[in-house]
Amino acid sequence: MSIGACPKCGGRMIRESHVRDARESFLKRLGIAPFRCRHCGHRFTTWTFDYSTLRHAHCPRCLDPNL
Repeated sequence: MSIGACPKCGGRMIRESHVRDARESFLKRLGIAPFRCRHCGHRFTTWTFDYSTLRHAHCPRCLDPNL
């Protein structure tokens, strides 16, 4: 799963942030989670699921669809 990069600085060192309120908790259940960039500190939300891979079988250990 690739979350991507920080929309502010483009850094790839991001971590999942704590949920602040009921709205964020609801969105997290839908697959939209808050993240924070470890480089610049910017807080943002983004999709956590890669829906394009759901229709293919993958190895549960390495997520390779060719195994």
